[in-house]
Parts: sequence; structure tokens; C-alpha cells
Amino acid sequence: MQLLKSLSAALIGFSLLVNAPAGFAASKNIDGIAAIVNNDIITTSELNQKLNAAKDAAIARHLRLPSTDSLREEVLKHIIDSKLQMAVAKRAGVEASEADVLHAIKSIAEQNHLTEKTLRQQVTKTGISFATYKKELRQQIILQKLQHRILDSKVHPSASEIDNAMKE
Repeated sequence: MQLLKSLSAALIGFSLLVNAPAGFAASKNIDGIAAIVNNDIITTSELNQKLNAAKDAAIARHLRLPSTDSLREEVLKHIIDSKLQMAVAKRAGVEASEADVLHAIKSIAEQNHLTEKTLRQQVTKTGISFATYKKELRQQIILQKLQHRILDSKVHPSASEIDNAMKE
């Protein structure tokens, strides 16, 4: 009798799953985990998005693409490195203000002889939202600040080295 109840429950569950509305099935589509860095998850969709962006950038520059597996591995390593560096930056209190990001956007637009509005349009044309672009730009600024902070703490020229450099 117990076996019959269990079998009935399993069949009912299976029937509900098979006959579920499309919206229910779609909501159960869960993104895979590509890697875990500290307590941060890199999803398969994040990896694929960065992989596609790397492919597009290589094609735009007429570069020869490595195999997809090799490129995927390189992109994943890059994402992992960035997440580790961002964790170090966070612990060190390194931040990028909104003014830093807006200044960088203005500089990028000027370097490419674009208005900020045209830059925004070109970014969104690539399939990346401008909010995502700003987020990634903010991360780049933070990593640059972190690198400068690390270098500044390690480079301490003596007075005689400065005098010698000034004489040259």
C-alpha cells in the first residue's frame, strides 16, 4: 500500500512537471556556475557574455581567434583575476566616485572624437547596456587606483636618485 502511494505521488509530480505551463518551465531555467571566487559566483551566462565580447573585439581588430575552449579558459581566468583584485581593492578601501566614472566617459568620448551621447549609442549597439558599461568602467578605474597605490607604496626613490635623474 505504501509503495502504491509513493508511486502515485511520483506519477502526479511527473504529470505536473510535464504538463506545466511554459512560463513555469522557463522560470525553472537556472544559470550554471562557471566558477566560485571567494564567496562570489561567476555564472555561465556571465562567462558567455564576456566570451562573446572578447570574440567580437578580436574580430573587430582582425585578430586570429584561438579555439573556443582556449579563449573560454582565458576569459574565465581574466574574470577570476578581476574578482580577486576587486576584493583586494574593497579591503583596501579603494573606490571610484561617480565623478571619476563620468570623467572617464568624457575622456573616452573625446579620444574617439565622439559626443557622450554617440558613445552611449555605440555602446548599446554592441548589446551591452550603458549601466553595465559604466559598472565595468568603474571596476577598471578601481583596479587602476589599486595598482597605483601598490606601486606608490613600493617606489621610494632616494634624494640622490632624484638629483641624478634631474641632472640627466
